[in-house]
Amino acid sequence: MAQFELQMPKLGESIEEATITKWFVKVGDKIDDDDVLLEIATDKVDSEIPSPVSGTIIKIHVEQDQTVPVGTIIAVIDTSEGEVVIDDAPVTEKEVEESAAPESAVAETTESDTTESDTVETLEETPSS
Repeated sequence: MAQFELQMPKLGESIEEATITKWFVKVGDKIDDDDVLLEIATDKVDSEIPSPVSGTIIKIHVEQDQTVPVGTIIAVIDTSEGEVVIDDAPVTEKEVEESAAPESAVAETTESDTTESDTVETLEETPSS
């Protein structure tokens, strides 16, 4: 069974968390790529979040009106074809916290990490006569 873990998206550089204001789907719903799954709100923006994949919603980890950090797994989508097994077990707050992406997982690039192959050369286009 192929599964896709939908994470709370980062909507801006300074956005660290968001609140799910409305789910448009429920466990067991079949969805297509780009179907709107949920609506989220931050202190700066409200946004509808589309599905990046087609499949069946098999688990919703974060309930409506709950605020979670960016990177937290908020739902699981089964992307395989055929019969789908749905997990209706409730998710604890501890599981939600554990599913949040740790800040240490974000890699920082330093000057020493750059090699010659990373350099981009810009060519100026000249009009032909």
